[in-house]
Amino acid sequence: MSTTLHEQVLALHRHYNQVEETQVGLPDKRSRTHNNHDAQEQRVIEKAFEVMRAARNLPTAGTEYEAEVENIIDGCRDIQQNPYLRRGGVGRG
Repeated sequence: MSTTLHEQVLALHRHYNQVEETQVGLPDKRSRTHNNHDAQEQRVIEKAFEVMRAARNLPTAGTEYEAEVENIIDGCRDIQQNPYLRRGGVGRG
């Protein structure tokens, strides 16, 4: 069964929101003794990379979804650079 682009974008939103769930327990910013959070920080970065890769593979150019997928890509890039950044979930699904 083939999934529509709309369904793929909804799934992307769910995956992006899971990045925020992965951030639960991280402090608001990296502390001097951040070693306690290294593994979780790495999971956040990996999850954001995974979501960004999936977003880039969606054929959204020229569609109504192009801007919202670009926002997700931008959010993932920001989170990869600073896993403590709270972007908040994105609407939909």
